[in-house]
Amino acid sequence: MNTFTRCLLTIAMAASILSCEKNVNADRLLRPGGAFAGTATLSGIITGNRTLSNDTLYLLSGKVFVTAGSLLTIEAGARIEGIKSTDSSQVATLIVLKGAQIDCNGTPAEPVVFTSHESVPAMGDWGGIVLLGKASPVTKNTSLKNIITDTSHHIAPALLKYGGNLPADNSGSISYTRIEYAGVPYKISPLTLCGTGSGTTLEYIEVACSKNNAFDFKGGNTSAHHLVALAPLREAFATSEDYNGSISYSLVAANNRPAFLATIDSSVKSSFRSITSVPHARPLFSNLTVVGLQNKTTLTGNWLYAGIFTRTLGYRLSNSLFLGYFTSITTSDSDYNIISVPPSTKTDVNDQVQLISPWDYADFRPATFSPAATGGKPGITTYRGAFDPEQFPWTGIWARFDY
Repeated sequence: MNTFTRCLLTIAMAASILSCEKNVNADRLLRPGGAFAGTATLSGIITGNRTLSNDTLYLLSGKVFVTAGSLLTIEAGARIEGIKSTDSSQVATLIVLKGAQIDCNGTPAEPVVFTSHESVPAMGDWGGIVLLGKASPVTKNTSLKNIITDTSHHIAPALLKYGGNLPADNSGSISYTRIEYAGVPYKISPLTLCGTGSGTTLEYIEVACSKNNAFDFKGGNTSAHHLVALAPLREAFATSEDYNGSISYSLVAANNRPAFLATIDSSVKSSFRSITSVPHARPLFSNLTVVGLQNKTTLTGNWLYAGIFTRTLGYRLSNSLFLGYFTSITTSDSDYNIISVPPSTKTDVNDQVQLISPWDYADFRPATFSPAATGGKPGITTYRGAFDPEQFPWTGIWARFDY
C-alpha cells in the first residue's frame, strides 16, 4: 500500500453544529417512567451476578471490574453516570474481564444510557466501557496494564490480559445503548473491544461526544452493526491487532462547529502519513453513511480525510457513502461506494448526493432521486449507505443528535 493510500486510513472528526456540551444535564434525574427511586454507587469489583435496574440512578466511581464467571445485567431504560475524577488513574470505567459477560440491552423506546455525572457535561468526563475477550487473533499489546492501572483494588496484571484461542468467545451483548461524553485520549475509547469473539453481540449503539475514538476494536472478530459515531474528537472506528470482524449499516457524523476544530489533537492531523509498521487488521466496512462538513468555508487547511480505517493496512470497503470530506478515498478502494467531494468552497456537497436532511441530523436517508437510493452491490442491498430510503430510519427515537 503506497503512502498516499495510507494517509487516507484515518478520520479526523472536525469542526461543527454540535457543542458536545449542554447547559445543564436536565434529564439526569429522570427515566422513561418518571423520577428515580434512589441512587447507588458502583465501585471496585463485581463478583457473581448483578442486575442494574431502571428505577435506580447508578454512579460509576473509578474503575469497576466485572470478574470471570460473573454476569452484569443492565435493564432497558437504566441510566449509569460516570463520576469525573481529577486522578487520571481513576477515571470512571466499566471493565468486563475475560470470562465475564455483560447483558446491556435497551429497547428502541427505553435505551440504556451511560453518560456524565457532571451538571454541565463535556467530552472526556469519564472513561467508557471495556470488554476483554478470549478470541484470536491478537498480535500484540494483549494487556491493558499500561492503559488501565488499578492501585486501590489490586487487580492482578494477569487479569487485564485479553485474547486467546476461542474465536466464538462471548463477552455478552450490548444493544440500544447510548454512551455519552466518555473517552480518554490515546487510552480508553467509549466502547473498547479487546480480543472479543464472534459470540459477542454489538448492535444499535451510539457513541456521542467522545474525547478519543468512538469505537475501538483491538483484535478479535466481533462484528457490529447499526452503530452511530457522533462527533468524536478522533477516529470514528479504530481497528488494530488483527481485528477480523465487520462493521456495517453504521453512521458517522462530524462535528460541524468551527470552534471544535481547535480542539483536535495536532498529532491526529500529522498521523495521516506515518502509518507504517502496524498490526494488520482486516476489517470489512459495508453500508456506512459518513457525513463530514457542509462546505469547506468552515475548515482551516485541507486535512479532513474521508478514510475512517485507522491502524490497518487491509481494510475492505463496499456499498458506502461519504460526503463532506475534502481529501477523498482513492478510486481503487471503491466497491459500489459513493465518494463525494465538493468542487468548490461554496458548494454544498449534498447537492450531489441528495440525502434528505443530513446537516441538521434530521434524516440521513437518500431522497427519491439520490444516487445512493440505487446502485447497491448485488446480493447486498439495492441502495448505498446505512439507511434504506423506503424504511423509517433505524436511529429511531433511541439515538440522540441534540447535544
